[in-house]
Amino acid sequence: MGVHVVTVSTEQLTSAYYAHRHIYTYIAGCSGGGRSAVDEASLYPHDYDGVVAGAPGINPNNILFFGQLTQFLLRHPDGWVSPATLAVMESAVLKAKDASDGAIDGLIWEPWVIKFNFASLGILNPDQLTAVQMIQRGINDFGSTYPGYTISNPTGWSAFLFGVTPPTSWAVPTPTPPNLTAAPAGFIVFDTWIRGLFGLDYNFVTQFNFSDPADIQKFQAAVNLVYPGAKADPANLLRFQDTGGKIIFWQGASDNAITVNDTIRYYTQLAELEHGGFRETQEFARFFIAPGVQHCGGGIGPQDVPDQALTAVQGWVERGIAPATLAPSCSALIRGCPCSRAESRTRRASTSTTRRTGVAASRCPD
Repeated sequence: MGVHVVTVSTEQLTSAYYAHRHIYTYIAGCSGGGRSAVDEASLYPHDYDGVVAGAPGINPNNILFFGQLTQFLLRHPDGWVSPATLAVMESAVLKAKDASDGAIDGLIWEPWVIKFNFASLGILNPDQLTAVQMIQRGINDFGSTYPGYTISNPTGWSAFLFGVTPPTSWAVPTPTPPNLTAAPAGFIVFDTWIRGLFGLDYNFVTQFNFSDPADIQKFQAAVNLVYPGAKADPANLLRFQDTGGKIIFWQGASDNAITVNDTIRYYTQLAELEHGGFRETQEFARFFIAPGVQHCGGGIGPQDVPDQALTAVQGWVERGIAPATLAPSCSALIRGCPCSRAESRTRRASTSTTRRTGVAASRCPD
């Protein structure tokens, strides 16, 4: 509602100042901002002509997963995986799976289809293996589901899932700012949510039972009471389609906070609502996945995808040019351009992704 109120007021001020009858309006955001963009298009379909929703936080079970993993790590500190060990895991995955998409370019374009046995590395203890398996599996408990994370770039897991220091340094149950700088963002997010829902003195490490359906249902009921509609319903986006609006979803294939698999789930359900499936959906909504990119940025992939997405949706709205791919600049890559402009294998990777999932990967320009 807040975004809608600001939108209406801003448009009135801008129209009055420039004396224009119609001004094209756009909203772009990532994570919570991506969720706001989806909410705007779903609930107030006439507010914006074009929308860019990056890694949208449209499923509160994401927060529930943060809590489940964090509680396990705090109860089993030996399950913590250090940044150095994650780097070894990432190197092993890349060495084994880089060619799986048809291009040896330092990036795994379709990480949701690869599998890797981390136990085979012989560097993880039983609790660490359990934690890694939890990340890969996600949750499916008592009606609450959230798909697992991709394994293409495990180094990103430190930021949101493991933290950079062992759990014994996270200062639970009374975390302080100095200690939280080393804790994973997922712990901070869930701890904040759970205290907001159940009281400032609530200690989820000792009081919340993820194996008890009553506790899971209590969490869901509280979320629905405080934030009704927190889990976005793809059906609500059809009203935006009816207005002629255009929306671009984008996300890093190696997102370490909001798994790209859940956004694929949402986009697939949206396509299932259309008689023409993905083809009809792509007339107003397109989804681009950037290889090597983590949550809203970071990682070894292209870093200017948000800018390219905004330019693309503007061209789609104002000139009717629907984007087939996003083409981030090679100079925006943190570690060199992973694809040659003459590299046909990279183009095949993009094409195969679109064919199998209805999702188009971003790639370097021809």
